Amino acid sequence: MPIWREALIGLAGGLVWYGSWKGLAHLIKREQARRRRTLRYLVPTAMLAGSWAVLLALSESRWPTSGVVALFLNGTLFLFILADAPALFLSGALLNLAAVAGLRPLYQGLLGSATAWLAWFGIIRLFERRSEVNARVSLRITD
Repeated sequence: MPIWREALIGLAGGLVWYGSWKGLAHLIKREQARRRRTLRYLVPTAMLAGSWAVLLALSESRWPTSGVVALFLNGTLFLFILADAPALFLSGALLNLAAVAGLRPLYQGLLGSATAWLAWFGIIRLFERRSEVNARVSLRITD
């Protein structure tokens, strides 16, 4: 693979990583202005569903490996995997331990799903807490 293609993939990955975190911060700020808390549950559930879709797509033997369709599908999977990296890292590490311990595949799936969902819930709560702590305070002591 030529060096320019590797650099382009790295740049795209970095931009996706940066954009996903900035987008998440923007969504949380907008939700706090509306005083709602649905994002805490919506984002982890959507990311968990996406993780299962990636798992099913990669385990399917009929997945296209050449052509424009394969490029589009593999690119989409790559971008999603980059955006979901924190949860995939935590759940993957825990799943490796569960596989070594000899847990059944059903329990491994439940453990990985719970870990991925809780990881995103924790990320959202961390962003919310950070924006609450960094909120500006106005004393308005003048008459």
